[in-house]
Amino acid sequence: MTQEEAFQRIELPEGTDIQEVRRKFAAMHGDYRMRIDNAPTPRLRQMFEQQLEQIKEAYSLLNGSEGVNDTIDLPRTKRVLYEDAARENQSAKVKPDNSSQYSLLDAYDYFGLSPEDDKVTFNRLTKKKLEDLETSLQSQFLAPAKKLFEEELVKATKLNALLVTDRQAKEALAQNIAEKREQERLTREKAEKERLAKEKAAQERMAREKAELQRQARKRAEHERIEKAEAEKAHLAQQKAEKQRDKAANNPCKNAVDAHSANKMKGKFIWIISLVVIVLGVLAFAYFKPKLEEPSTLVVMQQGSLYGYKKDGHIVIEPQFESAAAFNEGQAKVSVHDSVFYIDETGKLTHLIKVNVSAAETESQKLAEKDRTAWEIAAASGSKPAYESYLKLYPEGHYVAEAKIKIAALDKQGSPTKQSKTTEKHSRTKVNMMQYNKDLSWAKKMVAVDGCEGCRANPVCKSQVIERLKRALKNNPNGREAKSLLQCLTQ
Repeated sequence: MTQEEAFQRIELPEGTDIQEVRRKFAAMHGDYRMRIDNAPTPRLRQMFEQQLEQIKEAYSLLNGSEGVNDTIDLPRTKRVLYEDAARENQSAKVKPDNSSQYSLLDAYDYFGLSPEDDKVTFNRLTKKKLEDLETSLQSQFLAPAKKLFEEELVKATKLNALLVTDRQAKEALAQNIAEKREQERLTREKAEKERLAKEKAAQERMAREKAELQRQARKRAEHERIEKAEAEKAHLAQQKAEKQRDKAANNPCKNAVDAHSANKMKGKFIWIISLVVIVLGVLAFAYFKPKLEEPSTLVVMQQGSLYGYKKDGHIVIEPQFESAAAFNEGQAKVSVHDSVFYIDETGKLTHLIKVNVSAAETESQKLAEKDRTAWEIAAASGSKPAYESYLKLYPEGHYVAEAKIKIAALDKQGSPTKQSKTTEKHSRTKVNMMQYNKDLSWAKKMVAVDGCEGCRANPVCKSQVIERLKRALKNNPNGREAKSLLQCLTQ
């Protein structure tokens, strides 16, 4: 076929550009493939196939690629794909497997490796070789070149698989050897530990046996020593007894004298012991007699001007009373200031006796005291009615003359001035404060005996102290001490 006929087959004018020829060929190839696939009869299909072969021949001539399949990159129909796959399968069945013809040395030489290379180098070089082949295959446009690179890639893959299998086998063998060596090492260590444990146990057993033998030897030696000492002692005692018997047999008079001397010494010893016992008894009696004679009940004791109670030489109730009587049936009569009351053996007030201590005084002393008190009140008042009241009460009193002088002086002055009224009021306040202080002092002393709680628990003490405090507050309603003490007793 000439070039002119080739252009006619492709339906292009002579001298058309090669790119246009390729596009035209691709279009005609696809058209004829569709015709072949859709041919209604085998004869018509055969005719379309002959025409397609003529178009391929013309294109090969114009493209300068005779003997090369230029339709490999063209679109294919489903039927064509099935036919190509069938042909490839048929060729694969017929084509022999050439992988067995490669050796490990060929594989190492192909990838530029050696059996001594490590795993990293192996992976790097094989991967690089395969990637280079893949890149070269992708860059080829011609079918023959692509086929060659595909075959080369298949060869490289098989050689790589051969190397991988060999390396895995070597690694498995090395791992088995390492595991076997590790197992042997562990076995040796275990055997060594067992041997050392047995040796240690044997040494400990020997040490215990040796210690036991030494202990038994010491025990036997000690037993023999004791037996020997006892035997010697018995022998000496026997010799001494024999000597005494021989001596007694030879001198009976001397034995009698010795017996008499022994009895005499025994009597002296008994006499000395008896004398010592008597002396000790006398000393003990002299020492314990005061304590035996001392009463076991509370007795009155004096410390300065105050009285208290003691028992067995120890103070039980502190000295705080102006007078104190002995205990009778668990109670004792005592006095503090103007009050007389009974206390128990713990010093607590049991009941109060209101006694006029001044009754023991003479009648003249009582009158003098009353006379003096009335005069102090009148003098503190400083008023004429106060002096006149004093004269009416005590017409023969000690201060009658002074009262009359005061009245005369007040008469000369006339009616009392405002200043005299103020003086009278001040004097009356002073008298009230004196009485307040007196009552408060008495109440405080009574409470001091057992404390506020003790007095509050005693009805007698509580009632009398509250009465005195109320009287004190009448004289001084603002007395804080009296209020505080009264609150303590009434809460």
